[in-house]
Amino acid sequence: MPQSIRTAPQSIRTTPPSTLAVPQSIRVSQQSIRERRNQSELRPNRSEARSDQSSAPLSIRAAAWSIRGAPQSFKTRRCAAPSVGGMTLRGKTALVTGGSRGIGRAIVERLAADGARVVFTYHTGKDAAAEIMSCVPGTVAVQADQADLETLDAMFEPLDDGLDILVNNAAVSSQIPIADITEAEFDRVLTINTKFPLMVIRRAAPLLRSGGRIINVSTLNTVVPGPGLALYCASKAALEQVTAVAARELGPRGITVNSVSPGATDTPMFRAANPPAVAAQMAAITALQRVGTPDDVASVVAFLAGPDSGWLTGGNLRATGGLIV
Repeated sequence: MPQSIRTAPQSIRTTPPSTLAVPQSIRVSQQSIRERRNQSELRPNRSEARSDQSSAPLSIRAAAWSIRGAPQSFKTRRCAAPSVGGMTLRGKTALVTGGSRGIGRAIVERLAADGARVVFTYHTGKDAAAEIMSCVPGTVAVQADQADLETLDAMFEPLDDGLDILVNNAAVSSQIPIADITEAEFDRVLTINTKFPLMVIRRAAPLLRSGGRIINVSTLNTVVPGPGLALYCASKAALEQVTAVAARELGPRGITVNSVSPGATDTPMFRAANPPAVAAQMAAITALQRVGTPDDVASVVAFLAGPDSGWLTGGNLRATGGLIV
């Protein structure tokens, strides 16, 4: 285990990155899927089906689909590929929460490939964090718990020389009918998804250099809500409002604050929140005719973190591939 992994207090639990939980109202019928499959050459490709986690149910691991000209879904993630954008972040320091898997890992790898030194947090993915550090130069992992504000100190220990980019990515999904919501569950979800990111922004603001960037990862579910998603939608909608207010408050320093709302994206959270067939259903009703990948979202985050996004602030970019147009 690399020595650069730093530990926070015990009983740690950070959450997986945010992705779309698909309401029943926008899922399409199996008959419609078959018709669209014939039209767009959507073909099942079970030989490519894999899982980022060995614990994923077999039924989910067998649900991958190959779409002509699109990246394969459900592939095990390896080390970062070279950036297509060049070293646009050379000399910059970034902090990414929830960076050991899914969208968070893709963001860590992309920012590092663009030249940034990246500090990232993880929950239980200690081995994954070590793998990232071993194959992605300039990365440092910190164990942190988004349900426990005491872990903020550990997150910022590697950042005593300042910060340029903050990505609030870690979150937890919750699918509970309103009638069954408890105060404890309300506090858990709102703390992890809203309160903790807000406190991270407060703590990071004095460290951010002029011209810095803050990117908060939200979800398309704030505009496409569904039954059982009250806490998840509310917590992410609140984060979008925090984004808008922070953009006003930090703007005089040249710091931009934006949010990114992924649509249906191939992550462990998406698979856990949706039946296996939903991936194909979402591809069929998306303008680009496929489910998104973590790299798709990471590219949007990298743009917002880079020099060409300086005139964008207070906004929310929907990284959905045209799921909602």
